[in-house]
Amino acid sequence: MDKYRKINNFDIQLLREFPGLTVYNDQLFLNDSIDDRWPKKVKMFPSLPAKMRFTTIFLCVDGEARTRVSGRDYVIRANDIFMVSIGNIAESISITDDFKSISVSILPDCSLIKFTYGSTRFLRNSLYDPKILHLSPEESKRMLSFFTTVKNIILFDSDVFKSEALEGAYVMLASYLSAHLMNNENKEISQPVTKWRSNEILRRFLIEVSQNYTFERSVQFYARKLFISPKYFAQIIYKESGKHAKDWIRDFVIKDAKTMLKSGNYTIQEISEALHFANQSFFGKYFKEAVGCSPKMYKERITSDSSEDPGSPQEEPHHQA
Repeated sequence: MDKYRKINNFDIQLLREFPGLTVYNDQLFLNDSIDDRWPKKVKMFPSLPAKMRFTTIFLCVDGEARTRVSGRDYVIRANDIFMVSIGNIAESISITDDFKSISVSILPDCSLIKFTYGSTRFLRNSLYDPKILHLSPEESKRMLSFFTTVKNIILFDSDVFKSEALEGAYVMLASYLSAHLMNNENKEISQPVTKWRSNEILRRFLIEVSQNYTFERSVQFYARKLFISPKYFAQIIYKESGKHAKDWIRDFVIKDAKTMLKSGNYTIQEISEALHFANQSFFGKYFKEAVGCSPKMYKERITSDSSEDPGSPQEEPHHQA
């Protein structure tokens, strides 16, 4: 085992031990057991830090949770929705004894997710970093009703049209969440909805990146995986996402690097080896080109900022092509 591999994987199958779980085709995991004690569930998580291998959406019903994900601190209270996507690193979590929540967790290659809709594309692109939405009590009740509807669809005896119904439910959820995110962030849907094949290529590319970025950082590698010429592949990814393929790959790598630097638990050499760079010098150059400063300077700045404001390290925005 790689001696520097200190970050575990948080695989969706670990959720199977949770009580009150409703599962569809090993792709969608719905947990609506509001009255189950969450302290017991948290103990079932893998040892932290752990990298998320799925996307999860929580609705906090009561109590409070504090968590650190990919170098940032979040506080989730009643009527808050907390969304964490694949690739983020859960570093710590603490909850109050009265914490209650329901959640839906989805694999990145779930057949129910279609990116031919503007809302699903917007939501995918918005969840590079975790997000919190603050709902009113009335909105929270509507969300509870939505989760109940999804559960009833999954539990319905007949499989006829079940996948279509769940796909429609996901589009409804994405539309609702995207509208809130757009209002909060003053964003608009800028990418046009294009052909199914192009959307599918982008979806498969992001899945491949999430699984291979610590080893493979060349656009050519991913083009070969999808059996497309590198030039055409690069054109499709940029057209579909507004972001170059190399930048998608880089952002996954840099997120890991920043998280490990912020934690203070790794030397720069250890981070370089954990991310499988040829040597520390190559890692330093790669990091500086992406962030604008060396890993050492970044670590020193984070340490300095933390001493002034422990809960709010300064973070520069990642580049969007």
